[in-house]
Amino acid sequence: MKFTEMYQKVSQYWPQNIDVSDCTGEGDSWNSRKLWSQYESIQERLDAEGWEWEGVVNFSIYIALGDLLLDVCPTGEKVLKLNDIDLYMVEAATKHNLKTADEFQSVYESYHNDLKTLPTKPLGYTLKFTEMYKKVSQFWPQEIDVSDGTGEGRHWESQHLLKLGEEIEERLDPEGWESVVNQGMCTALRFLLPDACLSKEKVVYLKDIDLSAVELITSTTLRLYQEYEAIFEAYENDLDEADRT
Repeated sequence: MKFTEMYQKVSQYWPQNIDVSDCTGEGDSWNSRKLWSQYESIQERLDAEGWEWEGVVNFSIYIALGDLLLDVCPTGEKVLKLNDIDLYMVEAATKHNLKTADEFQSVYESYHNDLKTLPTKPLGYTLKFTEMYKKVSQFWPQEIDVSDGTGEGRHWESQHLLKLGEEIEERLDPEGWESVVNQGMCTALRFLLPDACLSKEKVVYLKDIDLSAVELITSTTLRLYQEYEAIFEAYENDLDEADRT
């Protein structure tokens, strides 16, 4: 069962333009009751028609549209465009929920992510690091418990941090660049362990991550491995000078 076919089936229930004129929030937290009501209305139609996995895709579309709120609402725009949705985010959420729900195991066993075969961007596009980081970092919590950390000096390890990174890795396309960025984040977060483990809170904060370290690991990996050659050619380090120091 191909993801693109699943998405096309469910996305037809959504309007191309979605009213979010009631959106409220600030920073990285925005909400729209109208968006939620639209999702619920579509879900009711799917339930009435006896669909099953379609509800998983529907909720994944809602999650990705919710992410668009972060870009649209602060600008004063009142409409989300379905064509602007991040299909990779929809696919990742769909795959994760199919995999973790017992009632969808048979669907997951026949599931196939065929996104990478589609011309999702024109030739000559630029893949910016900050956009890559934004996409992957959403899977990480803002605060990471490292109370199990062990070590001394500048050498510390946390099994909880390691396991969390592995769990996030399973939600990403193992053949895509998302996995590369996630590995860079894992390494950069480990750099924060000495100070975090010796502090009273025993917490690593995502906001404290060294973006220049994540970028260096990401660009180096993309450059060294042949399977990422096309991605590296389109890659751009767009970190501000302030973020690189």
